[in-house]
Formats: sequence, structure tokens, C-alpha cells
Amino acid sequence: MSKRLFYFSIYNHIIPFLGDIFLPNITKNVLRELQNSIHKAPKTKKNIMDTLSMMLNDAYPDYIQYIPQFPGFKGNEAIIPPDIKTLELKDFWKIWDKIPQEDRYIFMFMILTGCRTSEARAFRKSDIRSDHIMFIVTFDHEEKEVPVKGKKPKPFPLTEGLKNLFSTVPPNLT
Repeated sequence: MSKRLFYFSIYNHIIPFLGDIFLPNITKNVLRELQNSIHKAPKTKKNIMDTLSMMLNDAYPDYIQYIPQFPGFKGNEAIIPPDIKTLELKDFWKIWDKIPQEDRYIFMFMILTGCRTSEARAFRKSDIRSDHIMFIVTFDHEEKEVPVKGKKPKPFPLTEGLKNLFSTVPPNLT
């Protein structure tokens, strides 16, 4: 777990919820309430709960007698992700018309590939191959180029939609 994620979990979720609760007074019910109070994606929720689990494991046995059972993420305790809401096509075109022409290319690129914003921003002309494109670098939170998530370049088929998009991009656009 990254240091950044660790601090995010502690300062934004664990401390505000648990406050001054004495460590031995943390029970499965308290943990369930904490888990239910986190209004984030299921993966983020699990990361936050894992951070607290690591903290309690470090406190055992010197500061606490036992580690409470953590609520699960499956079966009766499954975290149900919220329904994905999509735009109607007429609303999409209203938004599209408000995007300046020079900015539309990157949005269309993300729509056609499903890539992350940071991957689209870091995409280079040298990443275009004869029959596919490669996602090799991305930007981190400090705006530095780093390898893509997973550290492995990702090929993506060079579709007709991408070919058409690339043929319309002005040559001076980076």
C-alpha cells in the first residue's frame, strides 16, 4: 500500500470516524459502521478497511488484547457498487457542443479507448504502431511521467475510429 493511500485512509476516514475511541473498544459493529460510512468505490472502501486492519495488527498484542473481526465484503456483507448512470445521447451532444474544438480530440480518444485521463494526456505519436497503439507512460500525481499502472505497456487495437481521429488531429497538437 502506498504511503499516500495510507495517509488518505487515516486522515480522511479512520480518524474522523473513530475519533477518540479507545483501541480495545473497537468491535466488529464499530468496524461495520465505519465501513458503511465510507461513501467511496468498493475498492477504496476495502483499502481503507485494510489500512485500519494493518494498524490494529501492529497494535496487537502490545496495546490491544485481540483484533476484532472485520466485516466482510462478500455474501451478506457484500458491498454493492452504485448503479452506473449514463448520459442519454441527446445530453451527450449538448455537452460535446460546449467543449472547445481543440479539446475534443482528447475526449474522443478516451471515449474510443477507455483509457485513463492521465494515460491520454501522456499518449505520444510514437505510441502509434501499424496495427495497434501502446499505453506506455502516464502522469503521476506530481505530473511526472511514470510507467502505466501495472508497470506493463498495454496494446490497444488501432480501430477505424482511432484512425479517423488521428487523421483529423492537427499536426501541431501534442
